[in-house]
Amino acid sequence: MYFQIEPTAYIVEGHDLLITPFKTPIKTEFYDEDTDEEKDIQLGYILAHRFDLAYSPRRLVSFADDLDSDLFRVAEFFFMKKTNYQKIYGSRYLFYIDYIFIEPEFRGHGYALQALALFLELFARGEIVSCHPIPMKDLEGKYSKTKGQLIMRKYWSKLGLTYYSKKHNILWQDEWSMPQWLKSTIFKSFDDL
Repeated sequence: MYFQIEPTAYIVEGHDLLITPFKTPIKTEFYDEDTDEEKDIQLGYILAHRFDLAYSPRRLVSFADDLDSDLFRVAEFFFMKKTNYQKIYGSRYLFYIDYIFIEPEFRGHGYALQALALFLELFARGEIVSCHPIPMKDLEGKYSKTKGQLIMRKYWSKLGLTYYSKKHNILWQDEWSMPQWLKSTIFKSFDDL
């Protein structure tokens, strides 16, 4: 499977890129034997936000609060607690993986991890990457809240996110780099082309 990542960033007017949202479609090429044509099909999308750490923590928290409650919780966790802020001090960006959606017919093949790893390789290598490990909205009712968080935490840990705050349900990695097993999987797919 060959993924095409289209990094699309939306800039909120008048806010100097404090927190930049990214909405990125996940596409692949598909050969249709019936029509003898190659087509791009969309498997899903990634929604992420990039905090620019050149701005003051107080300003980032305030702006995150204006945007979204999950962004506020992440900003509050990293910027309002001195011990957490010290862990990220010196970094340029904090990436927050807000949501990744894979169409149901494409789930269970590792496409979400591979696509997200490519996205992060493009934009977040060496930076802080974080998420709230919760099941996708269409799977929320399948598990209890605690079990769903545990399953998603184990799943997203495969991406190389190793630190976890149970109290805040935040999983993160400072100085993110793609795990070797994902590199092997992704670039093996490229070799098969």
